[in-house]
Amino acid sequence: METEIAEKFRNLFSNFKDALREPNYTNVGRLSNELTRVSLFLDVPEFIFVGEFLEWLFQNLRGIELDKENKSLLDNEILSLINEIENNTPPFEEAFKLNLLDKLVKLRSDATKIQFKYIATKRRPRPSLEDFLA
Repeated sequence: METEIAEKFRNLFSNFKDALREPNYTNVGRLSNELTRVSLFLDVPEFIFVGEFLEWLFQNLRGIELDKENKSLLDNEILSLINEIENNTPPFEEAFKLNLLDKLVKLRSDATKIQFKYIATKRRPRPSLEDFLA
């Protein structure tokens, strides 16, 4: 059983890369859930966190029409993250953990900027910072 789980884990990475070629993130979101589940079976906290992080990221991006430039930006960041995970195994060195954190912060930051830009142009605008400070 553990061999099957490890094999499924390895296959997830190539599946992620294939799914990034699709126009939306539906399958990548599903694969994020699988990453979380498999990481739970393997008991790898860092990968559990990444799986949960990606699940929520794709949940947030659902329904947002990404232009080619923004999709490419996010795809490249996700691919870099996936490659980083694919090429490292526990126990992790501190340099890997710090690099992983940097990639997660950048990805979340860029995705949030894209979300807010989309909300401001396609939907009812949210209150401004000035409204918040008033």
